[in-house]
Amino acid sequence: MPEPALLLPRPPGFAGLLAQPLLVAANRLTGLSRLNGLYQQARRAQVQGDFLDTALATLGVRCDLDPQRLAQVPDTGPLVVVANHPFGGVEGMALAQALRRRRPDLRILANHLLGRVPELDPLMIHVDPFAGAAAARRNHAPLRQALAWLKGGGALLVFPAGAVSHLHLRARAVTDPPWQPTVSWLVRRSAAAVLPVFVAGRNSASFQLAGLVSPLLRTALLVRELLRSQRRVLRVELGRPIRAQELERLSDDAQRTAWLRLKVYALAPRPAAKPGPVRAAAVCTGPQSQALPAEVAALPADARLLGHCDFAVYLTCAAQIPGVLQEIGRQRELTFRAAGEGTGKALDLDEFDQHYLHLWLWDHAQGRLVGAYRLAPIDRVLAERGERGLYVASLFRFRRGALRALGPALELGRSFVACDYQRDFQPLLLLWQGIGRYLVANPQYTKLLGPVSIARTYSDQSRGLMAHYLSRYCASAQLAGAVRGNYRPRLQGPGDATVARLLHDVDAVASLVSAIEDDGKGLPVLLRHYLKLNGEVLAWNVDRAFGDVLDALLLVDLRRTDPRLLRRYLGAEGAAQFLSRHTLSVAA
Repeated sequence: MPEPALLLPRPPGFAGLLAQPLLVAANRLTGLSRLNGLYQQARRAQVQGDFLDTALATLGVRCDLDPQRLAQVPDTGPLVVVANHPFGGVEGMALAQALRRRRPDLRILANHLLGRVPELDPLMIHVDPFAGAAAARRNHAPLRQALAWLKGGGALLVFPAGAVSHLHLRARAVTDPPWQPTVSWLVRRSAAAVLPVFVAGRNSASFQLAGLVSPLLRTALLVRELLRSQRRVLRVELGRPIRAQELERLSDDAQRTAWLRLKVYALAPRPAAKPGPVRAAAVCTGPQSQALPAEVAALPADARLLGHCDFAVYLTCAAQIPGVLQEIGRQRELTFRAAGEGTGKALDLDEFDQHYLHLWLWDHAQGRLVGAYRLAPIDRVLAERGERGLYVASLFRFRRGALRALGPALELGRSFVACDYQRDFQPLLLLWQGIGRYLVANPQYTKLLGPVSIARTYSDQSRGLMAHYLSRYCASAQLAGAVRGNYRPRLQGPGDATVARLLHDVDAVASLVSAIEDDGKGLPVLLRHYLKLNGEVLAWNVDRAFGDVLDALLLVDLRRTDPRLLRRYLGAEGAAQFLSRHTLSVAA
């Protein structure tokens, strides 16, 4: 019986004096002769243990991945590992080696051509990746075998593209070709968890250009690309496991597959976020210990809106709180800098602070400022100062008369909760309830307007997806075109346009953003809050003077907010009065 070899076989009927020289030349041109030499070297070196380890040691290839993420991979139960296919072969072996440290039962759904390496047969379930009815018939049995493996609690590595990543001129990027929905079928039928994996890198420029000439030429160069992989460390990013139930809200296998694809590409390494202000001034030191408590104690009784335990919410103008206002500016800058935002100045105070109202939360037990909002009755400011008196008018361009056409509205902004109070939701809730008390006392105001920031610490891909979703599903039809910013939402990542069509609710967006971000953060808290209030997006702006934050200008019409939420922030009696005044029925 002849030894296995990775060489082109002589086709049937191919004979004559030139047959053997032509085969030798073809094997050399494609790189198969050299690869076969490495294969035979690995076979000779294989004494005991796993041939996969020997083969990768011969090639000098290994994976670089986060051991903590590897430890989070489920060690039992059905698991489908989905990955991109940047190199066309070596990543399958390297991933299998790395993942089998956690899942020794891992098998690979692989190209049937790899069947020419018998030592890898126990690791493989062979399929025909090429399209067509004949391939579909041949794949019926191996796919049933893969499904049975999963149903038995096994793990399976799948490259849903079925072909190597290559240059797509329309996308101007090297990415996988469309993924086959087979992966979703396997997950759905086996109820397996899914582990998204991204392998960084791409084949050479000559390989990409060859693919533009002919896909067959690209395929012929795959072996040479594998040889280029010698002595390479593959950077691998492991995602968070996805439960099968998370995919059930998507209607079919095509949508689920598109979603998994973006989950994989969301793991792609990205450039570090731009730092905050380059020449940031040192933040001012805090006030003397007794100075601010004395100022708070001297406030008139009607400045206090509500209290809870040691906390109290106050509403004042700037002239009433010279010391507290300085502390508001100091704590703003500290808090915003910690979130990758901020002015870069010693204090975050501007000309608007002098005529805006300040709603702030005080901790009487500690004698400390906890957090604050600033707000302005838009109608009053317009009457006294015109549009230049409004902060939002410094960020966005409003069509003439658009602000007056809003009717009675409050501008909200510059909200923060000091860093060491952010572990508890209570401070933010009390601030919102303070706004509710103001609305009860001034029931003519039915709308809230203000910018909500998405920090530069979010990736461009996340910011683009959030802005795309909000502009598509949460834009104000009534005020479209009445406000302009300096930013137009655009999608950033490969495949974003496909998956963006699947983002039909906020939870889906939050889940995707969490998968993209290294620290797993979802939507900004304030953005999610205002969306729950039925907020609408009017425009977008990148604020270069505030850490390059992306501002969404949101408008909330409280007459369209869920009455249950109104009761939470306005109180039961206050919400009833508000709803009655504005001829709305109270929902049960």
